[in-house]
Amino acid sequence: MKKILCILTLQLLVCQLFTMKGFAQENEENTTKDTKEVQTLFGNKSHFGFFVAPVIKGSTILDEPALFPGFRVGWTINRVVSLGIEGYGLAPTMTKNNLLPNEQLRPLMGYGGFFIEPIIGSKRLIHVTTPIMVGAGWIGYVYDWNEPRTDPRADDLVDDFVVWVVEPGINAELNVASFFRVNLGLSYRFTQNVNLINTAERAFGGLNYSLTLKFGRF
Repeated sequence: MKKILCILTLQLLVCQLFTMKGFAQENEENTTKDTKEVQTLFGNKSHFGFFVAPVIKGSTILDEPALFPGFRVGWTINRVVSLGIEGYGLAPTMTKNNLLPNEQLRPLMGYGGFFIEPIIGSKRLIHVTTPIMVGAGWIGYVYDWNEPRTDPRADDLVDDFVVWVVEPGINAELNVASFFRVNLGLSYRFTQNVNLINTAERAFGGLNYSLTLKFGRF
């Protein structure tokens, strides 16, 4: 828990420093404006945008490579921050034979939540975003569904657990067109300690590599 709080605090400080720097640069470029004008997040000249984005994440689950396809929907305010929701599901391509004796199980996982994503230098060709997601997820084990259908256990749930999830990250984003951006990123998925049969407490957390395709109005 202390590790999570330290990482979140560090990320917020970095975001604040870069955002303050961005606002300072913008002020210098607009020296002709009235210096007495009060700047607000929602001002008379506020800009609002939105995006929808398919995402694919690569990670490691139970010491094996794993893919998490997902989707994000966001609302952008003044090109400096995005707010929205996102969700992901573990691609069901993995089976494990070391969780129960003489049994082959298939792990399943889905998670999602709300995110906030500060944007640094949105108008530049390549810029940086620092998202953080807070939400929850579900993890379960089922008997492998490739077993013969005559086996009544096929697809039966063996064990499951509900977790909270916190996932901070950092992305490099490329402006391809006015309506399209490509995003490459790193994030780390923190989960509470899971309580599943013969499973390490942190087995479903870990580092993620992601590719995001954003479509919308920026």
